[in-house]
Parts: sequence; structure tokens; C-alpha cells
Amino acid sequence: MRKIILGTDLGSDCDDVVAVRILARAVKANTIGLAGIAIRSC
Repeated sequence: MRKIILGTDLGSDCDDVVAVRILARAVKANTIGLAGIAIRSC
């Protein structure tokens, strides 16, 4: 299983929401492991 860290700027656009949904499904299916989330918002 590959561990990843998600980096996003959720405040500026909505395409990151789609990426988070895909990530959540992959984590739920034990395809990847989520090591952390970094959110930059202004």
C-alpha cells in the first residue's frame, strides 16, 4: 500500500473536492493509505 499526503487549496476552486472524493474511495478500498492532509486557505 502506498502512503500519500494530500495537499490542497480548497478555498480557491472546486476541482479539489472531486480529488478528495476519489481519494476517500481509494482509502476506503485499502488501495492507498492517507498519511496526512495539508490545506492552504486564504
